[in-house]
Amino acid sequence: MTSTKHKQDGIIKELLQSSTTKHKEDGVKVPKLQSNECLDRSNNLSSLNELIKTFMAQKLEGLMAEISLVRMDLKPSLSDVHKDIDDLSQREYSLKSAQDERCLDLKAYSTFLIDLQDQVIQMQEKQEDLEKRSLCFNLRVKGIPPGTEGEHRRNTFKTLRTCC
Repeated sequence: MTSTKHKQDGIIKELLQSSTTKHKEDGVKVPKLQSNECLDRSNNLSSLNELIKTFMAQKLEGLMAEISLVRMDLKPSLSDVHKDIDDLSQREYSLKSAQDERCLDLKAYSTFLIDLQDQVIQMQEKQEDLEKRSLCFNLRVKGIPPGTEGEHRRNTFKTLRTCC
């Protein structure tokens, strides 16, 4: 690679050191070219072009080799990333499924709770009705103190028989 650079530098120096003349009309320096010199310069330019192409091809090959090494290094990492993404998507799916099941369970429990609340209301209404009915058909006997009928039931009935 250093020999290529030296060749390029030599060609460029040779091109720059060529004799020049001043153009009479506009004052621009124009190289003096003779037929052999033109051919040499043309050959030098084509060889310079070839050197540049070779240099660029070598650099491109080097870059391609680096890219392939980086790809080789990244390939296992990318496969790990793909596995992690697949694992996360499976977890997300299972979480969504579990969430959907819990929503269905919640709806079922909600309807069950509403049914239980209706049953509690119905039982409360029946209890109130039974309490009202039990108070309607009770007899109250004057002269017998309240609360004594449970203790002395026989005496209470004897007293009632004698009164009537």
